[in-house]
Amino acid sequence: MQERGKLSNKVIVPSKFFIKDKGSLSEPQLKGSFVGGGHRQDESIYERKSSPTAGTSSIFIMAVDAAHHKKHVVLADVPCAYLHASRGDLPKVYVRLSKEMTEIFIKMRPEYAICV
Repeated sequence: MQERGKLSNKVIVPSKFFIKDKGSLSEPQLKGSFVGGGHRQDESIYERKSSPTAGTSSIFIMAVDAAHHKKHVVLADVPCAYLHASRGDLPKVYVRLSKEMTEIFIKMRPEYAICV
């Protein structure tokens, strides 16, 4: 019998999509985050499952230090970094979309309807 969340040598994890309005009443600006449920992956394969971020206090300390020492501060972001990361010989991981997300995605990209 097939294990739930697995399809042959593929791992299927759940997903969530969060939307937040970062604008104002006169100019709404929606920002979204799409996350895959890494908590469902096989723990024996990975050393760590989390994606740690810097604490707010650490960011403020660095900002104060940079201002005090007149340092230049640079911010960098790698769009979709995790989506393009190499996994070597590890099993492929697929993200399960909710019915609502699938409908929205197919409206945006009809050519993927054959994958549903």
